[in-house]
Amino acid sequence: MKLAYVLGTFPAVSETFILREILELRRRGLEIALFALRRPDGGPAVAAAGDLPALTCYRAPILNAAVMAALAHALVRHPVRFIRVLGRTLALAPHAPLEMLKRLRNVPAAAFFARRASRLGVEHVHAHFAFRPADVAWMMAELMGVGFSFSAHAGDLYVQSPALLARKVRAARFVAVCTRYGLQEMSRRLGGPPPANVHVVYHGVSPAAFGASRGLQPAPAGAEPVILAVGRLQAKKGFATLIDACRLLRKRGVPFRCVIAGEGPERGKLEAAIARHGLREAVGLPGAQTQEQVAALLGTARVFALPCTIAPDGDRDSLPNVLLEALAAGVPVVTTPVAGIPEAIEDGRTGLLTPPDDAAGLAARIENLLNNEPLCRTLVGFGKAVVAERFDITRNVTPLAELFERARETA
Repeated sequence: MKLAYVLGTFPAVSETFILREILELRRRGLEIALFALRRPDGGPAVAAAGDLPALTCYRAPILNAAVMAALAHALVRHPVRFIRVLGRTLALAPHAPLEMLKRLRNVPAAAFFARRASRLGVEHVHAHFAFRPADVAWMMAELMGVGFSFSAHAGDLYVQSPALLARKVRAARFVAVCTRYGLQEMSRRLGGPPPANVHVVYHGVSPAAFGASRGLQPAPAGAEPVILAVGRLQAKKGFATLIDACRLLRKRGVPFRCVIAGEGPERGKLEAAIARHGLREAVGLPGAQTQEQVAALLGTARVFALPCTIAPDGDRDSLPNVLLEALAAGVPVVTTPVAGIPEAIEDGRTGLLTPPDDAAGLAARIENLLNNEPLCRTLVGFGKAVVAERFDITRNVTPLAELFERARETA
């Protein structure tokens, strides 16, 4: 089967789960043509993707000759489809001229991608994230006369207009959400029972890639135990709460070193908090990391902390994949019961849960893990088991492959 995957930025260091999914589907024999709206800036994400960036078709400028040719081709060869795409695009934001212009800008990209995909014999178009990638995938599929589907993950599900989300869900052959919580949230936002074409498809990790952790071994002589956090530096990750918890741990005389690996818009705010609390020697922000670097960091960690919260605009994580990576690596986890996190982290069994935005509670949980090796070993044992049973990429990509096959059979 030949698929087109429409992505935002590809590859993206914060979306390695998409890369794992593509590689596993390709390993199973599916041919996947990649289309991306933005090129990456380079760095860790590109290094991890191998030859895929070179095989990706990236959005071209609107005045590019190939784009103009694709628009003319769509208008001449498929005028009804083209007019339908334009009409639907205009109808999506009738009272918001700026938003309408942004959506109209997607039409040339969709025409350009559609012509390339048609030449490659693509039979179905799939998008990751229900925002712009799904818009473009829907247009592409319409212009090509094939079906489309999309995966919804986090902000694209929780922040997007319910009316617009509902239109995309109705048009899609299927929609994949990555947690049961996401399915419930979609039902709530659409105002009814779960749509029949929406399915829960958990992300997956490769346990072997994270299986060499030394997290439960004593720190080298004279070294402080490492508290590790990994994720994009943005409000919903709760890193400001983690820094405040580090302040409390230092005040209590608890030895530790905290590493918050990632990049994002909150770097300046977090750096200011670290300086304000006098934690420059205790808390580091090393920036974005490759998957290999994350695995190495997990190998040094005594505790993995990710105090997720709900951002002011309603954005939140569904089930951060780095939590699964920490479980696979055998590092005890402390996090919060936000969104779909409890579907992997059961308090006292596979990790510890603390309320979001509660620095004192987070500090207490971290201190407990630093000082309670029997508890850590219990959490690690059950954590590795739940990854092997429910979150192995080789197993979890199966229902997605079946959905693609079913979409082709019902075309």
